[in-house]
Amino acid sequence: LQLSFWFTPIAYSANVLPGRIQSWAKLNPMYWVVQGYHNAILYNLPPSWVQLGWVSLLALALLVMAMGLFKRASSEIVDAL
Repeated sequence: LQLSFWFTPIAYSANVLPGRIQSWAKLNPMYWVVQGYHNAILYNLPPSWVQLGWVSLLALALLVMAMGLFKRASSEIVDAL
């Protein structure tokens, strides 16, 4: 968890990373969310709707998967409580 925190450019600009590491950092979904905030707050640029759309699509897919897992395991969860 800490690695993903430091791998997401929150307290620093992504431009300070070397090119090879930048391409790896872009695989982190939070990179695009933070980059959108950086663009909006620091550079007064609108967020990229394409990047925001991909992150939203990933979040929706993970939500559907989590709901399916929860429905399948809900009977066991009640027994554990």
